[in-house]
Amino acid sequence: MNPAYDRFLRGVLLNNFKTFDEKMIFGNQTSFTDNDTEAGRVYSYAIQSVDFEGNISSMTLPLSIIPAGEIKWDLTWKKSYSPIQISGDIKIPVGRTLTIEAGTEIVFKDTDEGRTGFRPQECEFIVEGTLLAEGTQEEPVRMISGAPFPGRKDWDGLRILTGVNDDKTVLKNVLIAGAENGLVLRSSNADISDISFRFCDTGLGAFQVKNQVVENISAEECN
Repeated sequence: MNPAYDRFLRGVLLNNFKTFDEKMIFGNQTSFTDNDTEAGRVYSYAIQSVDFEGNISSMTLPLSIIPAGEIKWDLTWKKSYSPIQISGDIKIPVGRTLTIEAGTEIVFKDTDEGRTGFRPQECEFIVEGTLLAEGTQEEPVRMISGAPFPGRKDWDGLRILTGVNDDKTVLKNVLIAGAENGLVLRSSNADISDISFRFCDTGLGAFQVKNQVVENISAEECN
């Protein structure tokens, strides 16, 4: 098949509802930019090739990507979206809640393409509102490095900061790997248990935290 163009399919995944917006990428193009996205939402992308006679190839496997930035709505990241690719900073502002299903895998690139946040070179996960990430022993929530050769400082890590009138953040059965600072606490309003750090520079850091209980912490190959 000599492709005349590629059919680009963009799936917006929200509450199990999927819509497709078809666009064209011609054969000599090597990239495509989607300028109509919202931070924190999951978008799936796939490509089909079409030749001059109109024959259409099978569709590639979809790739799920989450645009970086500050989320504007209460959102849920589902296990079925895994692996979710993150290439910049994700921020949950005060008044917003992000829920992550058990078994969900979130993969952070080793560079922040947006060059934003406290650490412009690294992807950051910043929580000022509410994060509900409740995995199970069989299906933990996984936040891991997407570097070709994973190291201990590939992404910044998860920061839980003190918000205003935010509900309690819950982290249970969560694995954090390849982060410079696996979990940083600057808030005492969190329910945290069964957290594993693997191949991080620092596993857990706590600053100006009072009466915060953290149960069942394990660290493997961390500095």
